[in-house]
Amino acid sequence: MKSQVWITKHEGKMEGIRSISTNPLSNEFCQAMHNCNNDRIICTKCYATALVGFRQSLRNHVEENGRILSERVLALEELPKYGDYLMRFHSFGEIINHTHVVNIFNICYNNPQTQHVIYSKRCDMLEDMIHLKPDNLKIIESNPLINAVIEFPRSSVADMVFNVVTPEYLEIHPEYKATCKMACDSCRLCYSKRNTTKFIVEMLK
Repeated sequence: MKSQVWITKHEGKMEGIRSISTNPLSNEFCQAMHNCNNDRIICTKCYATALVGFRQSLRNHVEENGRILSERVLALEELPKYGDYLMRFHSFGEIINHTHVVNIFNICYNNPQTQHVIYSKRCDMLEDMIHLKPDNLKIIESNPLINAVIEFPRSSVADMVFNVVTPEYLEIHPEYKATCKMACDSCRLCYSKRNTTKFIVEMLK
């Protein structure tokens, strides 16, 4: 049986690394953050919302992913199987519910040769299921605030925290620098298990 879970191939920053994502336009958490009217929240500047909004085929695929992954725990033969060295969860979208978390974990178990990374602002949901976490999954806590660098994850289950800043912030805070190289496959700072860095800083796009 071929899995119905869609894997997105990327260009630009994510070129060379595929992802399993869901639709931010139908995710209540994403929409609440995107429409919060607080320009300090990175979600108000969400590129994925715009991209999914005007690419109908992509929107259909990630919408279907959200439905498939959040409705029930999938059987082993329904999970995707691939040979990728790296895989990311959520270039678009967010965790929907605990069923979604279980399916993410099981996808990792189903592909033991692949190093997986999940970026999330909902680490509380990952904490609830941490006893099931596979070894080939790295959890990156997404800091929702722009220009407020966090050096250590607030979540007990996160391996590192991802921050976004403006050039003006870095001028005021010379102790920080943009460590995100904007080329994930060649950098792999977020993906490597040997990396002991606890925080990443990206320049606001």
